[in-house]
Amino acid sequence: MLGPETVLERVVSAFGQCLSDTEVLRTIDEFFSDLDYDFDAEAEEASVGRGVAQRRSRAAGYLATLDLEDPADRDRLLQTIAAKMSEWTDGRGPSADRLQRLNRTLRNAGYEWDGHDIAQRAGGVVKVGPAESATCSRTGAGTRPRSCDWFRSRDRAKVGSAVGLHQLRA
Repeated sequence: MLGPETVLERVVSAFGQCLSDTEVLRTIDEFFSDLDYDFDAEAEEASVGRGVAQRRSRAAGYLATLDLEDPADRDRLLQTIAAKMSEWTDGRGPSADRLQRLNRTLRNAGYEWDGHDIAQRAGGVVKVGPAESATCSRTGAGTRPRSCDWFRSRDRAKVGSAVGLHQLRA
């Protein structure tokens, strides 16, 4: 199997590996559902068919709905990664090797995780980091959220920060 062709596809691959380290299928579904992602079942099946593990394949089904050539979708990918990285603190995230690979692929793509946000290395902040308090609310156990306004915002303004990843500050 050939590796990803673009630097952003390598970022997606590294992020999927991190998710497979820390999440179960239910939490992967909840995470992407909370962020209002669509799901591509064919992409998941194709990934499984290539011998990729179920959790990475599930994440691939959500991430395949992004068009990485579209700047809005690139921003959405980076926002998604920043939101999850903010949760991976105090050793509760993926292995150090997987985090280092994710950080390395972000740098190779021209971005930097600073412990709060993902920023373009040559310029300004990539418009959203993790939120201190997202307005996601659930209507009941196992249901879709009523709102998750900080991710649906079209202006994608910077929305706070969270504790950074100590493992990535090397």
